[in-house]
Amino acid sequence: MLTALLDFLPPATCCIYPRGCFETFAFMSDPTVSPPESALLINEISPHLPVYLWGPAVGRVLEAARRGFTLLATAHADSVHDFVGALTGSPLHIPATETAAFEFVAVLERSEANQSGRGVRGVWRLQSTRDGVAIDQLNQAEFQHDISREIASTSPDPESWFPRQELADRQRVLEDPLPVR
Repeated sequence: MLTALLDFLPPATCCIYPRGCFETFAFMSDPTVSPPESALLINEISPHLPVYLWGPAVGRVLEAARRGFTLLATAHADSVHDFVGALTGSPLHIPATETAAFEFVAVLERSEANQSGRGVRGVWRLQSTRDGVAIDQLNQAEFQHDISREIASTSPDPESWFPRQELADRQRVLEDPLPVR
């Protein structure tokens, strides 16, 4: 699903792939990297493998978000609340307000109805509040509206990226993701 959503980024977006525990975060001091035009593509936020992002590196990614980098990541959690809990709990102890840097959280579940065996259970929006983070579930129409608004704000003509039918196909991925190869 994350790969499908990448196509909604503006075409000139600089994609940066953090290297888990090996990441130096040198891109944050590189004058040729423009945070508002860059996205961090995090293969997973997890302690399971060294190539995944965990520990102090998660805090550094959130620092990058404060500087204007877009964050796109995957993580294992049974719910949006479990995801926020993994970030705010031990050992990371990230302030709840900072978890809103992951503005949208999509939760996938097993689904026999889809060829891939997975489907989107729901999409939630995280918004920072004075006391923590607000977690609001979006209905499908709201989420599609947000995608359409994002496309409109990043390109005057979404069809300049790909034809209308391909755009519709990519939006359908949210309902029925393709099988992972």
